[in-house]
Amino acid sequence: MDPVLRNIIGAHGARLYYNLTNLHAALRMAPLGDRLVDAFNLFVGTRECPAPSPNTPRFGDRRTDRVAQIAEAIWIATKTAWQFLFLTRRVAAFERWWTSTRNRPIRRVSPAVLARTARGASQLP
Repeated sequence: MDPVLRNIIGAHGARLYYNLTNLHAALRMAPLGDRLVDAFNLFVGTRECPAPSPNTPRFGDRRTDRVAQIAEAIWIATKTAWQFLFLTRRVAAFERWWTSTRNRPIRRVSPAVLARTARGASQLP
């Protein structure tokens, strides 16, 4: 994916541009890539869709790639489920930490301040 991703955006005349050919190629490397390309085109309002290059790898081209990608998808799903499973506990830990270190009620703090602080406190148990 490196050559495709390396050239997805560029600058010309002090303006940013997106290389739709490479964007489409990157999307096609994902599962259901052709559907992602269609959804992306609908989102950005373009009808142009260059034909896929025969050199661009696609999801599941080789059996070993398919097994690795399925394993990665399972790992991502497991990690995501784990995060949601303990979300309530993590929020409670953050609220306790906030109260003990800031000495003010969390309900009186703006969401922006809380978001910045939560990013810094992401290592809480």
